[in-house]
Amino acid sequence: TKNNSIKLWKIKKLELKSFAVNILPKLSLHGENVMERFHLSAEKTEHISEVIRAENNSIKLGKVKKLELWNRSINILPKLSLHEENEMEVLSLNAKKIEYVSEVMGAENNSIKLGKIKKLELNSFAVNILPKLSLHEKNEMEVFYLNAEKMEYVSEVMGAENNSIKLGKIEKLELKSFAINILPKLSLHKDNVMERFHLSAEKTEHVSEVIRAENNSIKLGKVKKLELCKHSINTLPKLSLHEENVMDVLYLIADKAEHVFEIASSKNNSIKLGKVKTLNLCKYSANVLPKLVLHKENVMEELKLYTEEMEHVSEIIWTENNSIWLGKIKKLEMRKYSANVLPKLVLHEENKLERVLFDADQTKHVLGIINTRGNSIELGKVEKLELRDYAVNILLKLSLHGENVMEVFHLCAKKKEYVSETIKTTNNSIRIGKVKKLELEYFAINILPKLVLHEENVMEEFRLNGRDIENISEIIKAKNNDIWLGNVKKLELGPYAGRIRPKLRYCEGKTFY
Repeated sequence: TKNNSIKLWKIKKLELKSFAVNILPKLSLHGENVMERFHLSAEKTEHISEVIRAENNSIKLGKVKKLELWNRSINILPKLSLHEENEMEVLSLNAKKIEYVSEVMGAENNSIKLGKIKKLELNSFAVNILPKLSLHEKNEMEVFYLNAEKMEYVSEVMGAENNSIKLGKIEKLELKSFAINILPKLSLHKDNVMERFHLSAEKTEHVSEVIRAENNSIKLGKVKKLELCKHSINTLPKLSLHEENVMDVLYLIADKAEHVFEIASSKNNSIKLGKVKTLNLCKYSANVLPKLVLHKENVMEELKLYTEEMEHVSEIIWTENNSIWLGKIKKLEMRKYSANVLPKLVLHEENKLERVLFDADQTKHVLGIINTRGNSIELGKVEKLELRDYAVNILLKLSLHGENVMEVFHLCAKKKEYVSETIKTTNNSIRIGKVKKLELEYFAINILPKLVLHEENVMEEFRLNGRDIENISEIIKAKNNDIWLGNVKKLELGPYAGRIRPKLRYCEGKTFY
């Protein structure tokens, strides 16, 4: 049968497997055909032997939205010809063996014209054919995904010159394992705005080539969400963002010290991030904080630090107090050992925190901050302050703005030892200014005699939640009318209201619960 002799006209889905792939040159599609899905799968050389003999670009497919080539069928890619105005939704190639791409590797770089592609996925040996592909000069890709679990999967790409693989504009770029090492080879459009940039590296060798690059040499343009996992965090000094970049989220997670080994040797305040709305540092990545530089006019929506071990903040602890400039922050969330970095931070003098949360369930989580002098940690103005468990003890060290008006002040301590430090202080020694809603739960109720509210305070709601008589043992010791609450509109004293109410002093005419 002659090539192009079998007229199929218009087809939405075409799937050929095994020896059936060899009939591809015999098929003839309508000149204006638009295919939803084109799928080939071939395990053996003889499954594609006839197609390989065809001339390059001789098999006319017209327009194809989703093109999937599995195993040896990838080798026929140079034989395919797409419509010049084709816009592909997905090109997905997966090759577990080198022979699956051996024919393509013989092609010249940029010789396989693919036109416009929205989503490009290359797995395993298929990553090596990347230099052979040529995208439309005005291509705008939604997703670019590479996954290479072995070094040989990227060995050919590594021979390419830096910035030689033109990708145009990309919304989401994700590289895993050894695929990260080809990052210096990629070139993005100068006006690119990326929604998400994600790197994930389990081993040092996954980023070894990037580490050798010069700092700030990998141009990413504007990035809204930047995620670096494990060893890929070490690539951060190599990345260069647009000078006007405003990042929605910077997320770093490091489970081991080696995940930040390279970046640990960087100078403090050397990695320029520009403006960042949300900064989320998990485990060992918290130690990167002193290395970062934010825009002088940055207003951060949220800073989150989550650290499970003292080693996660060991580098920060050695820095000087008030040495890490963060500017303005709206929400501050610190869990476990993270609270120990508080003395190192500097907030803008006009900062107003909408929410502050400290959570620590062991004494050692806050030991560093407990040993600081007096109330030396200035938070400025705070709308909502939440301290949980052992973190309640850092209340002694905090200093709020003299004119602060707190919307919510919430303390929760489920064990007696969670308030051990605060209980030692004298009554009426902790000034919290004006508070609209004050909530104390469990053993945190016992620190009520230590608090001092503004003399003109008007409280919308005062709520105590105690489950055991021990939760109110310190209040019972107080003299009647000794605890000043000011003007309170709504009172909820819980099951021990009868024991607590005589100790309180407040304005008359309010409702009790």
